Amino acid sequence: RQAQQQAFLQAQAELMQAQAQWAPQLLARWQAAMTQMQRRAEALAGFCSLAAAFGLRVALEFYPQSQIKSLSDAEALVVAVNQPGTLGLTIDLLHLVRSGGSMADVAALPKDMVFFAQLADGPAHRPEEDWAAEASTARAMLGEGDFDVPAFVAALPSQCRLSLEVPQPDTAQATLPHARDIIARFSAA
Repeated sequence: RQAQQQAFLQAQAELMQAQAQWAPQLLARWQAAMTQMQRRAEALAGFCSLAAAFGLRVALEFYPQSQIKSLSDAEALVVAVNQPGTLGLTIDLLHLVRSGGSMADVAALPKDMVFFAQLADGPAHRPEEDWAAEASTARAMLGEGDFDVPAFVAALPSQCRLSLEVPQPDTAQATLPHARDIIARFSAA
C-alpha cells in the first residue's frame, strides 16, 4: 500500500512538473489566439459599421482553407462582433461538409444569424489537397453527389436566401431546373 502511495505521489509530482513546464507555452498560445480573434473581430466590426452606414449587411462565409475554417469559427466571430442584423453568415454546403460540420450545427444557429446559403453537391469524401480546386471548378450538380441537400435546406431558417454555387459555366444553366425542383420539393416539406 505504501508503494502505491509512493507511486501516486511520484506521478502527481511529475504531472505538476510537466504542467509548470508547459503552462506558460499554452498560455502564450491561448493569448496569441485571443489577440488574433480580437483583431479580426475589431476589423470586421469596423467594416460592418461602414456597411451599415450605407444600409448594407455583411455575410461572413467560412472556408476550410482560410482563417475562418468552420461554421463554429464563423459563428464565434459573428458573436464577438455583436452587430446582429448587420453581420450574419453565408453557409456554403460544400464548405460545411468539408469542414466536418453537420446539419444539426446549422439548425442550432440563431435563425437571424443565417443570411444566405449556397447549394452544391459533391462526393462525401475528397482528399484535402483537392478542396481548393473542387470549390472553384469541380462541384457536382445538385443530386449528382453524396451531400444531403434536402436535409441542408430543411436545417436552414425559412427566411434564408438560397443560391446555387456551381461555378461551372457550361453546366450552371443545366443545373437550374433541377435546383428549382429540389428547392420546391423541400421548401414545401
